[in-house]
Amino acid sequence: MVEHRSPKPAVAGSSPAGPAILQGSHVGEGRQRGMWEKLRTFLSDVRGEFGRVIWPTRDELVNSTTVVIIFSIAFAIFIGLFDLVLSLVRSILLSV
Repeated sequence: MVEHRSPKPAVAGSSPAGPAILQGSHVGEGRQRGMWEKLRTFLSDVRGEFGRVIWPTRDELVNSTTVVIIFSIAFAIFIGLFDLVLSLVRSILLSV
């Protein structure tokens, strides 16, 4: 027989009848404090990461945006022309 263990040793097993309960704690007492502490830590880490980001200059941003818009328009024209050609071919084949 194989023994099944929880991947988290501090969490007791659960069944569909009830949720897992942290061993050695009262319901909701430590969980709420931990949640707010985790949120505070997360937001602090986000602020630190934003400080390390190398943001583009205005000229780089304008150039990149221009390239994206031009290629989007060119791709839309290409797809439109391809669709037009396929429609003409289909209409010729169906009219025979």
